[in-house]
Amino acid sequence: MKRFFGIFLTFLTVAIGAETMDMPEVDLQIVDATFFGCTALKLAALRYGSAGESVATTRCDAANALRGLEAGKFHIALVDEAAIPKQFNGRIVPAFYEVLVGYAHISNRVASITPAGISEVWRGVRPAWSALGGDARDIHRYMISVKKNGGEMVETFLKIRTQGRGIVELNDTAEVVLYVSRDPAALALARYQEEIPGESVRTLAVGGVLPSRKNIESGKYPWCRRYVWAISAAAPEPVKKFLPYLSGDDFYRALLAEDLLPAR
Repeated sequence: MKRFFGIFLTFLTVAIGAETMDMPEVDLQIVDATFFGCTALKLAALRYGSAGESVATTRCDAANALRGLEAGKFHIALVDEAAIPKQFNGRIVPAFYEVLVGYAHISNRVASITPAGISEVWRGVRPAWSALGGDARDIHRYMISVKKNGGEMVETFLKIRTQGRGIVELNDTAEVVLYVSRDPAALALARYQEEIPGESVRTLAVGGVLPSRKNIESGKYPWCRRYVWAISAAAPEPVKKFLPYLSGDDFYRALLAEDLLPAR
């Protein structure tokens, strides 16, 4: 039986080239190039390793992940599809979407926001709903903390570097939705949830486009990233054994638990 290495997790700096790294001698090398670190991938690797296979996972930025893949240091890379060059000669398999969504109380008459409008509101000191076509009430702003998974998306998609004061930062989408459900003046930015609990919260369209699965998959909805599995052209046999772990029900549920939308 092959030696079980478990999960070998390390963090790399951008200054270190992945192609120069000394990696452990294992059958399957996986690199996570997401900003947040995908827990579902760690669990899939753990299950694979528990079956007696040798596997190691590491993390780095997308550029180093792809260079390491090309150099043969890695066999699979979880990476933003937008970072993959056109000349990539390996295999690309859809993984999941990371989606930023605006949430409001069901009683609010505002149904759609614009990227420019929401950016202005998020930089403001005491913005009112009138800035977005609503009434004169102050907006009560909520978001996932920048220290939590999903918090970084607000600055990225809204293209802002300095946020306004008075924004309440919470732990995850579930907590954000709970606050919105109790606050008619709430406006929240958090990760997508396919099924919103309760009937008092709804999602807002961005530029007239609702964050539905159909609009996300078609690319119409603007605030989303599609992550994919980039697989080396010279991928070894263990890659074929591992791929089923990325398409099963356990992995699907683990992604949903992170408020990530699994690709179909």
